[in-house]
Amino acid sequence: MASYISGAEKNWVVSCGSMLMNINKKTGALSSVIIKNNKPFLWTNVPGEIIITDDLTGRTFRNRDIKKSEIAKSGNTLSIKKYFNGAPWILLETYSAEKDCIGWEGRLIMEEGDYRSCSISYRIPLNQPIYPLSIWAPKEKMPTKVHRHAELVLEYAEVNSGIIIPAVSVYNEKENNGLLIAMPFDFKTPRMNFKSSYREEYIESKFSWMALSREKIPRTSLIFRGIEGNWKHGFGWLYQKYNEYFKPRSSIIHNFWGGHVCSTPFTSPSELKVMSGLGLKWYEIHQHFPYYGTYFPSGIKKWKGVDSKKEAPLITAGMVKEMIHKLHSAGAYAMPYIQVAGDGDNSNIAGKYKSSVLKDIRGNDLSSWTGTTMMNS
Repeated sequence: MASYISGAEKNWVVSCGSMLMNINKKTGALSSVIIKNNKPFLWTNVPGEIIITDDLTGRTFRNRDIKKSEIAKSGNTLSIKKYFNGAPWILLETYSAEKDCIGWEGRLIMEEGDYRSCSISYRIPLNQPIYPLSIWAPKEKMPTKVHRHAELVLEYAEVNSGIIIPAVSVYNEKENNGLLIAMPFDFKTPRMNFKSSYREEYIESKFSWMALSREKIPRTSLIFRGIEGNWKHGFGWLYQKYNEYFKPRSSIIHNFWGGHVCSTPFTSPSELKVMSGLGLKWYEIHQHFPYYGTYFPSGIKKWKGVDSKKEAPLITAGMVKEMIHKLHSAGAYAMPYIQVAGDGDNSNIAGKYKSSVLKDIRGNDLSSWTGTTMMNS
């Protein structure tokens, strides 16, 4: 089915082969979503919202704050300009009817006003009733039921508990219908997450930590696609659309599947043999540097390894090379711990390069490890 944008009595209709989104002609807000698989399925007829938080004023703007909207159609693109009561900026939205999905972009334009940060969220109501709905994102313990979580926040690229692909699927298996929301894989943004809310009955895509000034324009981008009642349908489409993302450039990456350990440069060949028998494939060499922020000191032949035991021998460059050789002999790969940006030792690094020290939202130095401060270089 062809993609298109057309006008109805109260709505603009943005359509692709798998779904359509009705956009209110007066407000420019999402009014309903219909999934088009074997037959049309009403996902929601509850209005959606774009929610903007202005971090300088502390105000949040949403549908109720819209002063006026200007909407224009050009080919398969629908452009919306929204003015909000009390806001020094305007919101520019663009819907694009693509062949296999619907694209959406949002940005804020401010001609006058002080520098600030902001967030922009796209909120779509969930299909009703909620209890049959499942949600999937690329992380452990997925899929799960929406109603099992009062709120479920899925942070993209958060190293400890986030999601590794910027995508989420919500679907009704019995009705064989669902919705895939993703950020284009080549789109860059400071911070992005998805959130489902069982109590407030929505799925939200949020972009935050974005700068806003006359020169700085915060930008957001999403794609929507109707899917069948299984997360694999949406994930398979993403695999085809962004195939190069899933194909590693390294020719040896598959050799790394297996056990991982983080340890010292002092592990003996006999210990490595035992680890190899347990499936060791790559080994993070730690404690080979004198302090965080300096990983190969110049002009020093021997040094005490960071966090090492009191009785541990001094480190040399030759010792690290020897450890790498021992690992290769045991059939494992070596990964010496090195940070290009990150922890800087308070005594030797952070104090000398104060302009590179990261600050938290309260203006205090940001630390994530004992005796160190986070730095941007």
